[in-house]
Amino acid sequence: RARRRRIAAGRPSVAMVVPEAILSAAQRLDLDAVKAFDASEAGRESRGIEDNSTLLVYACNVQMPEEKPSRERVEMVRYVLARGDVRINDVYRTPRSHPRKRPGTCLYHIMNWLFDDGAQERACELEIIALLLDAGADPFFKTPHGSCFDLLIECSCDDPNCCEKLVTILRHGAVLNEETTTSACETLSADPTSSSRRLLTLIEAVREAGGTWRDYCLQPHKRVLALRSLVAAGRAVPEKHWTPPFLVNLLSPSLPNGVIWTVLQFWRETG
Repeated sequence: RARRRRIAAGRPSVAMVVPEAILSAAQRLDLDAVKAFDASEAGRESRGIEDNSTLLVYACNVQMPEEKPSRERVEMVRYVLARGDVRINDVYRTPRSHPRKRPGTCLYHIMNWLFDDGAQERACELEIIALLLDAGADPFFKTPHGSCFDLLIECSCDDPNCCEKLVTILRHGAVLNEETTTSACETLSADPTSSSRRLLTLIEAVREAGGTWRDYCLQPHKRVLALRSLVAAGRAVPEKHWTPPFLVNLLSPSLPNGVIWTVLQFWRETG
């Protein structure tokens, strides 16, 4: 009966072993209180997967829609994930105050956090997403309202950070293929907003390259090397009046292949 009351109130549907006060501290981002509890005998005994999963739910629980991503939330999520194993793809409900009252995973609810703020807030949100992905969160895991990828497509018209979120997902090994993206591309094609158009362009480019972030990043490498082969064979000549000097030097057959790859790798990692 108590468990039913917690679910009805929008509380997570996982075992409540960690005291309510500590769960509230995690939600308020009071890391010192959580650490003090962990240093106690009760805290040392509350390190099971259910305890950690419950604590992670509260650490990722954005209670009010106007709240902004912060370094404090990043550190709270990082600390809870380092505390022990978690059920990273468990589904729980949002609090009643949230405008989108949907069951979902921790990753789902973090990605449901829509805002348009400065670089620091964007970086914090993306870092939390990366932490959850590192812990095994599946962006294609289906919740009652779809997957995190479905949410990304649905909210692209309102989310100025949708492309950055997709890149973060791709960097952690997600694969975009016809099965996972056909419906998404159809939805985005019908949306005239600039953020949706950018997201559609990125998805199509990654799919065309092979479906992974590595495949996509290697495309410029392959184009430069193909052009360099044409120059070496005398089938193409860089027009010095129109070609930037650095590119003329890069296409020169006298430049060792190792140097070419080093330059291209630097461009990929910094750009």
